[in-house]
Amino acid sequence: MYEIEAKAWLKTREEKNRVIGYLQENGTFVKSTVKNDTYFAKKNAETFDFRIRKMDGEVFVTRKKRALVRSVERNEELEFMISSEHAFLGLIDHLGYVVFLEKTKTTDEYSLGENFTAEIVNIRGLGDFLEIERLCSEKKEIADAQTSIERIFAELSLEKNIEPSQYTVLLRQKERSTDHWQK
Repeated sequence: MYEIEAKAWLKTREEKNRVIGYLQENGTFVKSTVKNDTYFAKKNAETFDFRIRKMDGEVFVTRKKRALVRSVERNEELEFMISSEHAFLGLIDHLGYVVFLEKTKTTDEYSLGENFTAEIVNIRGLGDFLEIERLCSEKKEIADAQTSIERIFAELSLEKNIEPSQYTVLLRQKERSTDHWQK
């Protein structure tokens, strides 16, 4: 499965209201969700290897192979549900993994069509974003998915707000900046 996605900052209340209006007019509200993510890495690593996501009473493990093309992510995603978080945490501890970062993501999800979603997102400690994602089962669908995503950001006049960095990178930068000022 290929996950094609991009995100843009919603810097003002006006931008957020414009996005809400667009999604209400062009999409179907699906649900509001809180996603609690814990990212894991080997000790002293500069980046993470995988995450555990707790959402709607379920626990998922996700590993992404990320590529960035014109500020749009093209990810190959491996994701599976686990029935025992405790056992899985014991396994990864035994394998030498430690917590890299924790993130809380609150979303309002809208469907824009089959395998096509948009979310108004709040990342605790960062702010608000619009995420647009399209799932593709075949590589030949990727270019069309990217074009569709870029078109929506342009329609919303958010193309200059597109953020190519992962949330984990932004959170780590903020964490390091805060640590610097506290010392």
